[in-house]
Amino acid sequence: MPRINLTSDIIANVPGETESKWPETLGFVAAMGFGQVHCLAYSPRVCTRVAALAGQVDPATTRARLMEMKDPAHQLQRQVFASQVGRDYQVLREAQPRGGRPGDLVGYAPNDLPVRIDGHPDAAAIGEILEFKTSHRGRYVKLHIAARSCQSARMRRPQRRVLELPLIPRWSPTAMAF
Repeated sequence: MPRINLTSDIIANVPGETESKWPETLGFVAAMGFGQVHCLAYSPRVCTRVAALAGQVDPATTRARLMEMKDPAHQLQRQVFASQVGRDYQVLREAQPRGGRPGDLVGYAPNDLPVRIDGHPDAAAIGEILEFKTSHRGRYVKLHIAARSCQSARMRRPQRRVLELPLIPRWSPTAMAF
């Protein structure tokens, strides 16, 4: 399935996760080829059965496991982004990025790939679906607007702007409280 982008949430340090089980988790993530991995630490909740289980994992091990997942997750994301070069996409424009310039847009392709669009001429088009074709891969996957899929696309020449899919993780183990 060439256009699929599987994502997963991985919870590190669930009670009972031993040193021998963690490599199985890493192997599973690599075998699945997830395009994005959201890795977070298990947080015990008072009055739940899991919080009372034996085999609680210490915070230092948790941090180490989160950091260990970071590089494979980034590698997989790069591979998935690279596999999208040359493909056409429709992207739903959702918002202007924080700190972005007027005309910068962010959105998602139907397979949940994040897209950053720099300098789109129709900055007011939140909620509009734009059509793109990938054209380049470097630190970012660059895309070009093929046409806008709203009715005004028939009245205008297709725009030629560069788009980027950022290779920025959505999680950070340093931002978590242990």
